Amino acid sequence: MSEFYDVRVLKGSRTRIVLDNGRLEEIAEAPFQGAAIRALAKNAWGFVTTDSPDSLNDKIDLARSIARKIDRKEGLTLAEAPAGKSIKIPVKKNPRDLSLEEKVELLREIENAAKVPGVTSTQAVYSEVESSVNYTSSEGLDLESEMTRMAFVISAVASRDGMFQSSAEGRSGIGGLEFLDDE
Repeated sequence: MSEFYDVRVLKGSRTRIVLDNGRLEEIAEAPFQGAAIRALAKNAWGFVTTDSPDSLNDKIDLARSIARKIDRKEGLTLAEAPAGKSIKIPVKKNPRDLSLEEKVELLREIENAAKVPGVTSTQAVYSEVESSVNYTSSEGLDLESEMTRMAFVISAVASRDGMFQSSAEGRSGIGGLEFLDDE
């Protein structure tokens, strides 16, 4: 194979909430997007990233140009790739169905569970990332994956007789809010 390219276009959104001793310290929702382009030419790889998935043909050409400038003398062959398939990981309890206020209240419940006698300080973090990746290649592959990743972390500091001890615990998973049901 003399030349090859593939493109991964990533789009999604992030939500992050931080409570520190019951006080809302951070709340953020932000979209993101970008693309990563690899090109194989003259036995070398060129790699380009961009925050804008527009004008990808220009980025493919740039990655090819980078690879051609490297011009490795050793032979390079790609292994045959399986056809692959698009996937969408199901979400039973979609976090998008909750308002930011409801997410803050959910995090408050988690933080309050750590407030036991002796605990002097707590912090709770909620994170949610929804993303889709579209993969295309010069061999004609066109695949898409969609998933939601959820996480929370709770940390606590306890003190007694001038001694302090801290601990943290977190849970994360792929899927929706259903992963919290067992917690």
